[in-house]
Amino acid sequence: MIRKSARFNISGARKRSPFLWCVLGTVRLWALPLAAVLALAACEKVSPEAIERWKSTVKGPDKLQESFVNGAIDPSLRAQAAVALQSLGKSELVAKDLKGMPDGDRSEVVSALLKLHAATIAAASTTALVQDARDGLFAIRDYTSGAERSSLDASLMAAIEQQMMASGKLGGSQSLSKIVEALGEDSAPLLVKLMALPKAPHAELADLLAKVGDEPSKSQAGDALLIVARKTHAVEPGIWRALGLLANPSIVKYLQEQVDKSSWQQAEQAARALGLQPHPELAEFAVSRAANGKLHGNVREEMFTLAGTCCRNSTVPGLSNIIKRSNDALVKYRTYEAILKAAGPQGIEAGLDGFPAKAAYKPEDVEDFLVKETVKLGESARPALLALLKANSALKRMVAVLCLAKLGKPDDARHLRTLTKDKGLVKGFPKGRSVGQEAVRVASLLAKGA
Repeated sequence: MIRKSARFNISGARKRSPFLWCVLGTVRLWALPLAAVLALAACEKVSPEAIERWKSTVKGPDKLQESFVNGAIDPSLRAQAAVALQSLGKSELVAKDLKGMPDGDRSEVVSALLKLHAATIAAASTTALVQDARDGLFAIRDYTSGAERSSLDASLMAAIEQQMMASGKLGGSQSLSKIVEALGEDSAPLLVKLMALPKAPHAELADLLAKVGDEPSKSQAGDALLIVARKTHAVEPGIWRALGLLANPSIVKYLQEQVDKSSWQQAEQAARALGLQPHPELAEFAVSRAANGKLHGNVREEMFTLAGTCCRNSTVPGLSNIIKRSNDALVKYRTYEAILKAAGPQGIEAGLDGFPAKAAYKPEDVEDFLVKETVKLGESARPALLALLKANSALKRMVAVLCLAKLGKPDDARHLRTLTKDKGLVKGFPKGRSVGQEAVRVASLLAKGA
């Protein structure tokens, strides 16, 4: 009877004293962590003060999580619990719980989170708080639409601007690239504005504008960047790259000026920037600077690269003239490489035209600088090489034969056999390496499928 009475009293205590039930329930369920957490959460009323206190206790994260997923609690408090969890490095846990919520329940929490994060950003809080709020907003973006999505995106961009203005960097778990790609073209005005900041990541901004910005936006960003560059004594590599990616007419003119008038280090960077985008109008500029033997070697090299990439085959005549006029063998070979870059297989004969037929050539130079560069063109070069077997120049025929040794097909052997009696000899080659002798050798290799 005593035991029965005791049980009756305890049962009665449950009805009369919620606090006593809370304590006893917690003790009896100590072996079941989740149940214990539920009981403890029921003991202490969820409030802003409690949420703040839980952030610094051992069991606080569990209490915060239970509060976040508890549909009986006010959404604004659940949102505060989520933000507290995020501040403790539990963002992944918040994302997981949010994903598992029923749609209606999640919608209320998302709205509350949006208001909370937006308020933090609007208050221009500390950099760390703004960073967390920005990451929190991006984490819930996929659960929003319509006006709510527009409001969220506006707060996201405000957060990015605040961070960039403060430090020129965008810390946090979400990269600028990921956020901008999600925002799409709506982020272009912000990117244009950020481009004017001296401390901004200019190259990254330019890369993003190339993805999401229209031509007017890119041109505006270029103008803003040009102002930054003109005010900078030593232009950073990131700015040079951004200038190249956003090269409107004003920027192109500026880069040309830097090639001609700056220190060779700056001139090299400017020339490299010009090479990042096609500029058909630069054909004459590129060729004339490539031909200038007084330019620093690094700058001249960049100009050869530009001549090979800026203007398709419009640079070929000028480059061919460099080969004809230069007395430096290495310059001739470098120019031939640029011609192949500019015109592809169509540039083979045009480039070889510049090499005097009666000049002396080292066999190893012909292999390294003419044959290897031509072979890089691959299968597409074969028709031009087969046509060169009939050229008047022994050098052209020799280059064609040596290239076909690497690119030819078995059926090409019959074309090579037409040269078996060719006694043409490139000056500088040993007598045992006439065009005919090389043709016989290569034809034999091709016929065997070697």
